[in-house]
Amino acid sequence: IARKIRGLYEKEGNTADNRFSVSISQENLGRMAGLSREATNKALSRLEEAGLIAREYKSIIIPDVSKFLKSLDDDDL
Repeated sequence: IARKIRGLYEKEGNTADNRFSVSISQENLGRMAGLSREATNKALSRLEEAGLIAREYKSIIIPDVSKFLKSLDDDDL
């Protein structure tokens, strides 16, 4: 899931304020990743608990893009 979110950032992002928001439902994100709704929710919860993303209605927010990208290099989220 984190890699899919990174892909969306790379495709649509590059914000000047180090913050990124994308309008996508959890269901659509899960479909893109080939995961069930339950597995998608679990993965998003892990990212949210780590402070790497925030969820709003049909949106995923990366409050600190640098931290998010570094976590992908450091861990296998």
